[in-house]
Amino acid sequence: EAVTCLSDPRPRRRRRRRRRENDTMRLSVIVAVLALAGCATVPQAPIAASPTCATDADCAIKWAAARTFVLDHSAYRVQTYSADYLNTFGPANNEPGLAMQINKAPIAGGAYVIDARFGCGNMFGCIPNARLTLDQFNRTVAAAGAQ
Repeated sequence: EAVTCLSDPRPRRRRRRRRRENDTMRLSVIVAVLALAGCATVPQAPIAASPTCATDADCAIKWAAARTFVLDHSAYRVQTYSADYLNTFGPANNEPGLAMQINKAPIAGGAYVIDARFGCGNMFGCIPNARLTLDQFNRTVAAAGAQ
């Protein structure tokens, strides 16, 4: 006499497979939502305007303040220094330390603007924060001429 199996294992396997597919789909949706949430931007406070100077004496004071700021805050040594350009070495790959570039450029009316750019080689961000350090630089150099 033949033995008949009352429960076929195939439907159970199909249910498990469907449950696994549903779990995978849910996980994919959750990951996508989190990835999109990571792209949301938070409003940032404005950065102070780049400092300007109009006289030779004012420009000398502010350029000295810019050089001092770089020496105190950059993770790298100064590579190039002249009367209107200052650049540090770096940034090194995957390093969060700030590299800095400062440029004194002429603007209308015989005045100059002291423009700074800070950055690092780390995709997760710089330490200290480049944006906040730029704001601090602009305020510090602008205040140097007011003293």
